Amino acid sequence: MAVVTNTPPNTYSGGRYSALMLAEALAMGGHEVHFITDHEPIFLADLAVLPAHDQVQLDYTPDFRSNLPEGDFDVVFLVPGTNMRGFYRRTKHFAFSRGARLALINFESGNWFNAVCPFPRDLAQWDAWRNTARYCSLILSISREGDRWARDFYTDTPRGARFDYAWPAINTVAADAVPDVPREKRILLFARFAQAAHKGGNHLDDLLCEAMGGHTLVMIVGAGGVPDRFLEPFRKRADTFGITIEIKSRLSDREKFAEMKRARLMLFPSFFEGYGYPPLEAQYCNTPCVAFDLPVLRETSGDFPYYATHGDWNDFRTRIEEALQADTTSPGLRENARRVASPESLSQRMDAVLEAAMAAPAAGGAKRLMLITALGLWDRVNPHELRKAVAWVKRLPHRARSFIRHQVLERPPRKPGRHHGVFCYYPPFDTAEELTSHYHRACWYLPRVEKACERVHLFHTLSGAAPGPNARPTYMAASPSSTDHIVVARGRWANLWRLMRCRVILLWKPRPGDKLLGIAYRLLGARVVNIATDDPEAKEYGEYARLIWRHGFTMNQQRKMLYDSRRVFEQAAREVRGQGYPRAAVFGTGPSLETAMDFDFAECLTIVCNSIVQNEALLQHLQPRFLCAGDVVSHLGVSAYAAKFREDLLRAVDQHGLYFVTTASFGALLLFHYPQLRDRCILIDQRFTGPNFDFEKRFSAPMLDSTLNIHMLPLAATFAD
Repeated sequence: MAVVTNTPPNTYSGGRYSALMLAEALAMGGHEVHFITDHEPIFLADLAVLPAHDQVQLDYTPDFRSNLPEGDFDVVFLVPGTNMRGFYRRTKHFAFSRGARLALINFESGNWFNAVCPFPRDLAQWDAWRNTARYCSLILSISREGDRWARDFYTDTPRGARFDYAWPAINTVAADAVPDVPREKRILLFARFAQAAHKGGNHLDDLLCEAMGGHTLVMIVGAGGVPDRFLEPFRKRADTFGITIEIKSRLSDREKFAEMKRARLMLFPSFFEGYGYPPLEAQYCNTPCVAFDLPVLRETSGDFPYYATHGDWNDFRTRIEEALQADTTSPGLRENARRVASPESLSQRMDAVLEAAMAAPAAGGAKRLMLITALGLWDRVNPHELRKAVAWVKRLPHRARSFIRHQVLERPPRKPGRHHGVFCYYPPFDTAEELTSHYHRACWYLPRVEKACERVHLFHTLSGAAPGPNARPTYMAASPSSTDHIVVARGRWANLWRLMRCRVILLWKPRPGDKLLGIAYRLLGARVVNIATDDPEAKEYGEYARLIWRHGFTMNQQRKMLYDSRRVFEQAAREVRGQGYPRAAVFGTGPSLETAMDFDFAECLTIVCNSIVQNEALLQHLQPRFLCAGDVVSHLGVSAYAAKFREDLLRAVDQHGLYFVTTASFGALLLFHYPQLRDRCILIDQRFTGPNFDFEKRFSAPMLDSTLNIHMLPLAATFAD
């Protein structure tokens, strides 16, 4: 997953805050998440307390064209609201070039804003949003009310595009860290003045009333300060009521929630909101709130606020007096706010949204946009010449314009799932040695997996050459699974034709002249993976082992496999907890391992790794609960050495009842070939950026080197101090 947004430097933005909270919630759901932006958000440190914060990978790019993360993505969330040149186009190109579905975050639509707010705006301000929607598979609003209006606003969307909503999350962890304190005579006012007439900043004088006398009115300002033309008259009028004015800006989440828990009342005089963060945060802190009656606030906050008639300042002051006289709150406010806007609820909601979004077709028009950008033509276009070209097209006969529209601009995209699970090698093999080598690699690394790897094609230009079991090199092991789905055929043109009808292209010998051909096939929806055995940068040993996981599996298939492994881990955890081990012992393969037979480890949770599985005497002595390994070449590869390890592993699991722990993207191969290990194999996705001391709390392996740091030490720390 990727969340892409422009972040103004040293400036607070509610939209950018909600975007980063979305990234945090996705990471909590077990997704690999990249937050792509141009400047570090000033509120980044506030979210460090969230449980999956370290799993959100921050990628800083100056122009949204360079320094972008590598690899394919499932969904790219585009966060609008910027005038930065090229942002929308480059984000769309990034999504399509990585095989992702594009999702637009819809804060508010122009038709909704102008229908509710007394200060209407030119709908041209939403042109970039509407143009982006033409390429989106998902329009994700931040409220149910916003989704209702969005369906009538974004009418030019691809066939099958989904509309949905998800309520943004508040930082409940930071709020819980602030203790409840006695209420003081303080009233909070969230105010904004820059391009925000709809926020009520022009009517500060209309807020003040006698009931507020003796209170301190704390103005929390996010973007920009308070202009003098508003502040000086406001202070003078406040003095007549005996109200003290205090201004605070750039508060951290903890400081903000501390102010909320001190205050008796919050004022939120906004004429329009796409969501309304402050009322929900006040509700979570049990702080009464006065706001105009907006349907979106009714949706998220229920009857909690003291609602004033929309635009009626007399009624607003009446509600202030009513709230200050009551000085009590209704029970269950915090629980309702947690249900609506906790990071956990957003994470669960996004699981349902993404499952539905991945079933929708990819966006139409994406290939043409990507081709224009990939060739670098857009930045060279002269706007005057472009207008002339548009005028020329308008002069074409109706039939010609209809053909261009329906057969070029609106040509339907490839059906979802078409050719899914089909792998094809390129270019055709020209030596029997290379053909044989990759054929037997495919036998191990590309077993038949339903809906993920159903056909594998290799083509050659040799006379009568066809590899078989007898041609397998001695250093490679035979596949324990059927290889009927692996097809070897002859013909250069047949190879090119098959490339147009496959999901993954395996580039076993990159050639300079094939660069444009690779771009063309990417436009057709294929993924191109470099698996050249003589190219160190290709890391063939790693790419081969995770081909099915990364390029064959859908997101839901990955999550299903990880979910099943989590259940196996929980079963293992219950067994370990039942034994009540006071300590854990970790065994590597260094020289000191020879002394292990001299000690008694009966009271220890024992964890072993790698080639220890071959030492039957040591296994009998240690009685390990977990065996860990993660080296692709030595344990999960095609070599005869790795096959011997797996043979010993099967025997150890059968005789000693231990659990095998490994990294999911590589270890999935074991379950493809040996389904009998399903109840004894624990696959852990390796996405956590820092050390992990508790797999029960965070089921994700750290992105470190060696199985000692990735699997063994986290396991030991999970069950023992």
